[in-house]
Amino acid sequence: ATKCINTDCIVSLEAAETGALVVNEILVDPLGLDAQLEWFEVYNPGAAPVDMSGWKIRDCAVLEVTLPEGAAPVIPPKGYAVFGPEGDPAVNGGVTVDFVYSGEAFYLPNTEGSILLFDHTGKLVDQVRFASFGGWPHQTGASLELADPGADNTMPTSWATASTTYGPTDNKGTPGEKNSASQ
Repeated sequence: ATKCINTDCIVSLEAAETGALVVNEILVDPLGLDAQLEWFEVYNPGAAPVDMSGWKIRDCAVLEVTLPEGAAPVIPPKGYAVFGPEGDPAVNGGVTVDFVYSGEAFYLPNTEGSILLFDHTGKLVDQVRFASFGGWPHQTGASLELADPGADNTMPTSWATASTTYGPTDNKGTPGEKNSASQ
């Protein structure tokens, strides 16, 4: 198991972040098979595109994916990119995934997990540590949505439960779009 226990994490919860991208939405516990239907989304709050070539997606422990040159998303200003273990919308619940990672290299545990983004120079860009307890708005079949992309996404109170159903499943979320929780 690769749960994110704060004392075991590779960086502290207070570590400096560049903020170039923000982990904005996470479907950790979908209705159906996790290995096909889970995903997370990042948002570019800036005024310039962000090329994720050479970036790393990690958890607090040992899981890690490196985004290869030429295959990594380039996220437009005020745009989104969706990451998941299954790229076929006919299998993944109707989600357009911008980058497919191996489910062995990275996954989103249902009860307690983390997403850490590091840029190509190794700087921490953003981190989220989520749980199905401790005030997190966990609901099977609904994504965690950041209510405001400028909010502190390390705090459970910054997140809400998605209310918009997408695709042919009963899962709720807004993959690749503005969150339903945003005003």
